[in-house]
Amino acid sequence: MECPVCYNSFPRSRMETMYLCNHMCCLTCAQDYYRNAIQEIRDPQALKRLTCYEEQIEISDDIKLNFFQYLGSKLNQGFTDERLVLDKYHENLFIATRDS
Repeated sequence: MECPVCYNSFPRSRMETMYLCNHMCCLTCAQDYYRNAIQEIRDPQALKRLTCYEEQIEISDDIKLNFFQYLGSKLNQGFTDERLVLDKYHENLFIATRDS
């Protein structure tokens, strides 16, 4: 399969599917995207950046819990050796959701 971000070919097992939209990209591009998006989370609107590399999707209240559980699990798998990225995700997620 071809990654639409870097245009390299990968087996399906090396592709990541976005949770809310089913867009796909390679694992490396997904990690790079999440690493950058996590740095920019400061408010509830910025959380939409975590939904997809191609489009920002509204995170409705009825899927919010499932989305963040899924994303947290994916980030824990993908960033096992990058504790600072995980810490920043949890810190910024708290900041963005504390008033909602």
